[in-house]
Amino acid sequence: MYIGYLQAHQQIIDYDKNLKEIYDMYLKNLTLPYKVSKHFTLESIYVCSANQGCNWKQLTFDGKITKTNYVAIHTKEQKVVNQKLINKPEAFVVMFLIGKLKYNDNESNVSFRVPKSLNVGHSIGLKWHNVNINNVDTSINVIYDVINTSSNAFNLLIQNKNKKTELKISGTSTQAVNLFPNMRNNKLEYKINNFYEIIKIIDNIIKTHDMKFEESNKKQFPKISFKPTPEYAQLATITISNFGYADTKGGKSFKDIVDTVKIFKDAIYKNNVYDKIVFDTNFKASNLKKAEKLVGCPKGKPKYDGSCPENYRPQLSKDNTLCCYKGKFTKGYARKLYTQLVDKNLEIPQVLQNTFNKYSFKKSSVKLNDSFPMYMDGKIMYKGKIQPCMLYSKIDLINIASKLNGIGLILKGSKKEICNEIEKYFNNKRI
Repeated sequence: MYIGYLQAHQQIIDYDKNLKEIYDMYLKNLTLPYKVSKHFTLESIYVCSANQGCNWKQLTFDGKITKTNYVAIHTKEQKVVNQKLINKPEAFVVMFLIGKLKYNDNESNVSFRVPKSLNVGHSIGLKWHNVNINNVDTSINVIYDVINTSSNAFNLLIQNKNKKTELKISGTSTQAVNLFPNMRNNKLEYKINNFYEIIKIIDNIIKTHDMKFEESNKKQFPKISFKPTPEYAQLATITISNFGYADTKGGKSFKDIVDTVKIFKDAIYKNNVYDKIVFDTNFKASNLKKAEKLVGCPKGKPKYDGSCPENYRPQLSKDNTLCCYKGKFTKGYARKLYTQLVDKNLEIPQVLQNTFNKYSFKKSSVKLNDSFPMYMDGKIMYKGKIQPCMLYSKIDLINIASKLNGIGLILKGSKKEICNEIEKYFNNKRI
């Protein structure tokens, strides 16, 4: 299982600025996305005049807003300000600051809810952390490290130099809890046909939770929740769908969440509940169907066996199988296909190789790669394009020259000067 979202609160202490001052001094003039530190990048800012948030409505093409419960909204794409409220400190009720938090080599979505009281709510996604229920301490250490990293990032953003805070975890949710044997991609392969019968069996075994039926809309799977009884209130609520997918909410501590999972897993395994399941093989889990669709040629696209039907041409599918798609087999397309096959180090069928030979395509001694420049028939191949040097943008030319810079190519000058150096390099290499 993994942690869906981690909730925590950070009370800022002995800080002398209100929300409007924080906005004016540290947020108003930022160009987003803004890298606050190596651990945190701020991507959007929402300043609201109501605790419910910034429900705003854009009615005109020039960006005018008619709603009054927003003060300012900054994103990468736009910056809108409510002129009626922007100069009123009392209108700054709550701010939402959203961005990306880095922990080691992992990246999490993070949101700071900043009310007037400066009791800052942190909401952090931790889907990258797989929880080992037999080694809870490791996960607890990760949780506290991430929370501290998030707290430090917020202190940097508002320049809270004294860093006086009270920090506590307020909630943790987990997803993809594997309760049953033989689960794939966090679900059973087929729908449980006798779902309510199985749930009743589990309910009769479990003494710490009471079963509660969850009404679902047409887009959701039927699911049942088990909520802890009053004497076990510290445990988490666990919800199970008719494909065996489970998640948890609540729990006084992370250890209580893990204890909840162990209680249910032990009940299912020790009482052989899985053996009593009747599967409906007409209904397969959608995530497994999708995985199967990615294997081989898509429906209606025959596999390439040396030839394709009329008006079709060989093309690589998502899993690099050669299939027949509609389209003309031109010299330009042949060059593109050849590049893809060589770049991915795939075997070239003899019939196709004969075609490539006819066009005088030759495999370079260097493995082709879209990001590494190559020289072919007086043109440069780079990032999937094959065109004369001067048709590339100056930024691309600088990148191309940088990749060949072992010979000291210049990185400044006009496009023509850079192209002259690049072409001189390739011509000298061929001599």
